[in-house]
Amino acid sequence: VLAGRFGNRLWAVRRDSGSDVELRVVVGNRVRHEIRVARGDFSWHPFRIELHPDERGLPVTFELRADDPTWRQTCLDARLLSDQAQRR
Repeated sequence: VLAGRFGNRLWAVRRDSGSDVELRVVVGNRVRHEIRVARGDFSWHPFRIELHPDERGLPVTFELRADDPTWRQTCLDARLLSDQAQRR
């Protein structure tokens, strides 16, 4: 399981310039998660991606995009969770 949270920093929300921000999580060549966060949104947006056995060892890429990156400051918290607890 790949889990995390994504959102705007408070300083970015206080600025009127810039556009919405998009996060895309790619495992190997496959897009596994996408979210668009509005410029004024100050929430943490959690995500949880159930990885498949055939994705073991594949690269994980976090892509960030904004049409206008002026004052866009975001935070990303991601972690790979073990499935050992589920096997017991």
